Order: sequence, then structure tokens, then C-alpha cells
Amino acid sequence: DKHPWLNGGKLPSAILLSGRLDDLKWENKGTKSFIIETSKIYESTDLKVLALRISAFTPSGNFVKSFKVKILEEDSVIEEFEIPAYSRNLYSETNAILIALPPSANVIMIENNKIEV
Repeated sequence: DKHPWLNGGKLPSAILLSGRLDDLKWENKGTKSFIIETSKIYESTDLKVLALRISAFTPSGNFVKSFKVKILEEDSVIEEFEIPAYSRNLYSETNAILIALPPSANVIMIENNKIEV
């Protein structure tokens, strides 16, 4: 059951895009072996929109099929989903994901890596 959307359009919600949006200004918030890139798209008093993409170095060939994501308000999980990944060279990568967040969402956890938003 594959759909390009990840939460049916409710906030928080996300849509998986068909490319990596290389023309955006990306900020690396990960490590050398687990790269998490974000780009702020839009922010207002009632909505935040963030672009996200993930690359994990997998030299052993144990490619990752998906990455687990949790959206948090303070310390409470308000949504969780998985982002499908594909293999390229020695990396497991995702296409770009646009995530629409309520203003109260302040953290995205990706496979136990914490990103402040």
C-alpha cells in the first residue's frame, strides 16, 4: 500500500516528492554517516513547512528500506511514520519530503536523531 502522502493531509502531515529538490538551500543537521538535511520553506503563526531529506552511509550493503520519523510537541509524540528509502552507491537515501507542522511541533526524531524545528 504505497501512497505519496504520509498522513492523509492532517497536521502534522507530509508528502513524499519524486525528487531530491537539489536547488534548495539545505542545512545539514546530521553526521557524516547519517546525513539529515532540512530547508525551511514557510513559517507563520499557524503553520510551518519544512523540506527534509535523509542519506545514510551503508558500506556493508545492508541498505535501509525506510526511516522511522516521529514529530514531537515538547516531549510528546504527535505523529509517527516511515519514509521509504532507496539505495544509491553506498547510501540509503530518501527523496525530498515536505512536512507541514503545527507551530507547537518543535522536534523531529529520525531514527533516534533529534532535529529542532
